[in-house]
Amino acid sequence: MSSTHKGLAAFCIPLLTLLILFTGCEAPGSVGGDFVDKSELTFDTLSISNIQPQSYNGYTGRLTFVTMGNYSDPVFGDIEARALLKPTRSTSMPEGELLDSDEYSMQLQLVMDSLSTSGDTLSPANYSVYEVTSQWNGSTFRLDSELSYNETNLVGSFSITNEDTVTVDLSDEWKNTFAGYLQNDAPDADSVYQYEFRGLALVADDGAGKLSFPRMASSRFLAINTEDPDTTNFSVRDWAYNLNRTGETTQSDVSALHNTVEGMLLLNIEGLIEEFEDNNLIRAEIVFYEAIDELEGLPANHVRRTVNSIGMDIGVEEDPAYDFQFGALEATGSRNSSDGSFRINITNYINNTIYGTEDRTDLYIGIGSNTGDLKSALIYNQNAPENLLPKLIITSLTDDEE
Repeated sequence: MSSTHKGLAAFCIPLLTLLILFTGCEAPGSVGGDFVDKSELTFDTLSISNIQPQSYNGYTGRLTFVTMGNYSDPVFGDIEARALLKPTRSTSMPEGELLDSDEYSMQLQLVMDSLSTSGDTLSPANYSVYEVTSQWNGSTFRLDSELSYNETNLVGSFSITNEDTVTVDLSDEWKNTFAGYLQNDAPDADSVYQYEFRGLALVADDGAGKLSFPRMASSRFLAINTEDPDTTNFSVRDWAYNLNRTGETTQSDVSALHNTVEGMLLLNIEGLIEEFEDNNLIRAEIVFYEAIDELEGLPANHVRRTVNSIGMDIGVEEDPAYDFQFGALEATGSRNSSDGSFRINITNYINNTIYGTEDRTDLYIGIGSNTGDLKSALIYNQNAPENLLPKLIITSLTDDEE
């Protein structure tokens, strides 16, 4: 059979057998002759052993959320995340009123995600607010970007337990510094502000015990007139967070995936699909199993963010971290709660490899995300017991006469 005819069969035959297909089976089975004469639906399960861990320095600026806090996760390590925020310079202050007058005070209002905690849900986490002293830009900020701040000058402090909204009183000294930039009417005032005014760092005290996720579109800086009840809002102009992680699990049979792309997997399936080139391929999927047992054992009242799907990308662009976080994924697989598996349908990729022009065999697996809230998954790798190994399942329709 020519490649052209094989390709046509691969795409047309599935339509004839749509009513008899099912997913999740890994053993051979037969198809009733009423649908397709002299044919058999076959399931081939191949273990994937060519898997390598990958780590990238993900972007953490100007995402939906910032992650902030400290948490010691027994599986995913000791995590420290510090948030950076800068108010917008534009304002609707009442005409003739000055922010640096004694009549005004300033606050920072943080609106948390509805699932606002990863870690201890009951104990408070204490934070200190300092003025940032290092240069930064949210559009280019990454996990390990430099962050320094003036710990000798406390701008504010606050505590988070499980509140939806947290309001932080900011010092008059910092308010007056911000007011100086706000009242600058020079032609280059905005550029000076961007370069010189570096915003605030939100730093959790040691042993804070949880991670929180303020939503940036809803959070804001407030200028409050203490004599005439009136409030002026300043949106958050720029934001980011940096993250340090140590002490992750070192078990050889599991691998961590992080939506910051600091943890991903590279697998190569070259050599696994050649034997199916003469088959009428119906479906191809990659299956990973979550390490459910290893994820158990959190202390009472502690929680983790849930990972509901993992994704696949092909090849590497010039900036892999950007591509994996913000690019379109080739395929995704949802978590099956009954067996803890993630199944990624790669039928189009396999068809394009066998019958088309696709020649890339490096597949990247991860949970890259542009939301900014920290999530991690733990899956079994090529060193796992046989029944938990990552696998490629090929479903094909084979003619009995071949």
